[in-house]
Amino acid sequence: MLSHEEMVSLQAEKHEIIEPEKFASNKDFVLHLIHTRAYEQAALYAAGKDVLDLGCNTGYGTRVIKASGARVVGVDVSPEAVDIARRQYGPAGIEFHRIDGRRLPFADKSFDVITCFQVIEHIVDLQQFLAEIRRVVRPGGKVIFTTPNGPLRLHPGTRPWNPFHVREYSAEELKKLLGRHFGKIEMLGLFAVKPVYAVEAERIRIIRERARIKQSPEGSSPGGRLKLLMLHLQAEIGKKIHNLDRRFRERYTSRDLYYKRENYDASLDLMAVCTVDQPEAAG
Repeated sequence: MLSHEEMVSLQAEKHEIIEPEKFASNKDFVLHLIHTRAYEQAALYAAGKDVLDLGCNTGYGTRVIKASGARVVGVDVSPEAVDIARRQYGPAGIEFHRIDGRRLPFADKSFDVITCFQVIEHIVDLQQFLAEIRRVVRPGGKVIFTTPNGPLRLHPGTRPWNPFHVREYSAEELKKLLGRHFGKIEMLGLFAVKPVYAVEAERIRIIRERARIKQSPEGSSPGGRLKLLMLHLQAEIGKKIHNLDRRFRERYTSRDLYYKRENYDASLDLMAVCTVDQPEAAG
């Protein structure tokens, strides 16, 4: 496993730069809807608040938080992402900072709400990471995490197929982890109308099976190599079929995705809304 410093360096140099409105496929478009819907949900908690967007990438979601009436700051380990965010959204009054991934450049109790989307699965030193979040959030504040849904993406016993992910969680595992640091945890699972859900579920099904084969002795056998070839062909055919529907991106928006408090293992993504304990009143 990579050290904390090695993972931060890898993220800073090579992690994907997200550019909204530039979609190579309908699958990329659905991923964009998943990420956007998370920020729209978080914005419900943000109006009039001081908000930190931890892992802001190019700032597309930080802008959503800002539009809710929040005072928001975005931070990321990628210098390229932060430069893009500053150019695109800095003129709108949003601050962006490049961080080292170990310490946040803010005073204690600086924020009412922290959003941390698609980040926790990348973290090696979780105790340091969560301690820094606790340090800069105010008592009674909210910390909102999203992360990929492990049971949907991984066969039991397989490692994450995303090279940037240290661990992927089930809803139960995530709640248990965060419960050690926050007083109240509300778990939500992300779902979508059938055509949107199907695009992401099919993408994951193929990659999940490919990872299972590659991580087992079957992957080096002739039969395993044939299965991998067939999965590759399925992915390519599926991509072409999805992209034949040119109106897909006009027909669906982030409003076609929704959160539920049930059936987490089938959800496209997980959200944990954590409330920081208030100090007990004296006497």
